[in-house]
Amino acid sequence: MTFPEQTPLSASDAYVDEKRSLMRELINSVDVPAGGVIKVGRNASDSILDTIEEEKPDMLIMGWRGRTFRRDFVLGSTLDPILLKASCDVVIARFGPGKSLRKVRNILLPTAGGPHASLAAELARDLAVAENANVTMFNVGRSADDENRAMEGFRNLEGFFEGVDYTQKFTVSDNIEKGLSNEAKKQDVVFIGATTRPFLKNFLMGVFPEKIISNSDTTVIMTRKWVKLIDVIKK
Repeated sequence: MTFPEQTPLSASDAYVDEKRSLMRELINSVDVPAGGVIKVGRNASDSILDTIEEEKPDMLIMGWRGRTFRRDFVLGSTLDPILLKASCDVVIARFGPGKSLRKVRNILLPTAGGPHASLAAELARDLAVAENANVTMFNVGRSADDENRAMEGFRNLEGFFEGVDYTQKFTVSDNIEKGLSNEAKKQDVVFIGATTRPFLKNFLMGVFPEKIISNSDTTVIMTRKWVKLIDVIKK
C-alpha cells in the first residue's frame, strides 16, 4: 500500500483490514503453504526491495499491465527499479485477457543464451511438463550468418527439455522485433529472458515484452536471474 507525501501514514489504518481480507483470499486460493505481509510506504518499489532484503526470497513474482505511459520508464516506475536492483530471481507476468496457465499447448522461448534465458527455459519446461505442451526455442537474425550463433544458444538449453516435446526455429528478418511479434501471436505463452549482453543495456534498449508482443494478447512471462552487479555495469 502506498500513500502520497501529503497523506500521513496513519491514514492507512482504514485500508489495512480490506487488504488483509484480500491477502487471506489469496493465501486460501493456493495449494502450497503460504503467508502474507502487508506494508505501508511512500514508494512501492522501495517497499518491495526492503521486503526482499528482510525476507531473503529466492524468487519474486509480479504482475505487469503490459504497458507504461511514461517515457522515462520501460516497464513502469515500480517494475524498473525492482528488475535492476532486486537481490533474487524476478519473474514478471502479463496475462492476455481471460488467459491463464491452464490448457497451454504452445510455448515460445525466444533466446540467445545467457543466465536469464536459462531461468526462462527452466520455467518453460516446468509449464510444458505440467500442461503437456510443446516448446519452441526461437531466434531471429538479420542474415543466415546469425543462424550458427542461434543454434549454439539452442544447444546450451537443450538439457532443460529432456522428455519434453520441443522444436528449434530460426527466422531471418530485417526487423527483429516484428519477427518476434509475429511468432508470439501464434503461441499461448511466451517466456522472455535477457540475452548474453549486459542486462541493463538490453533493458534500456527495450528488447523486452512491450516491444516484442505489442498488439498481441499472448501471455508473456519475463525472467531476470539474479546476477552480480558487475554483470549489469560491464560493457
